[in-house]
Order: sequence, then structure tokens, then C-alpha cells
Amino acid sequence: MAKAQRSQTRAAPKRDAGTSVTVAPAAGTDRIAQRAYEIWKESGCPDGHDQEHWFQAERELRGAPARR
Repeated sequence: MAKAQRSQTRAAPKRDAGTSVTVAPAAGTDRIAQRAYEIWKESGCPDGHDQEHWFQAERELRGAPARR
């Protein structure tokens, strides 16, 4: 019996229904982790700020506005 082949295509950017805004696919967790590490290093390697750095990396990579 032959195995079924899977399609290995990347998700294309999607358009919101009824708008002309293109929504990019979510940033991958590997890239977020890399950016969070960079933020940690830039901040002097402080302990206890891992979630703050993660969320900052997500905002940067996904284009969300920065919190004030």
C-alpha cells in the first residue's frame, strides 16, 4: 500500500474578511525565543525578567504596539 503524501507548504498571509489589511502569519516560537534572548543580553542579563522579555519579543515580531 502506498503512503499518502503530505503537502508541505507554508501558510500564506491571510486577508481579514471585509478589509484590505494583510495579516502576516504569527512569528514562530524559535524566533521569539531568539529575540527574547537578545533583549535579555541587551538588558545586562538580569534574573527574573524572562516573561517580560518574551512578551516584548512577541510584540516586536508581531508588530503590536509597545506598552507604555
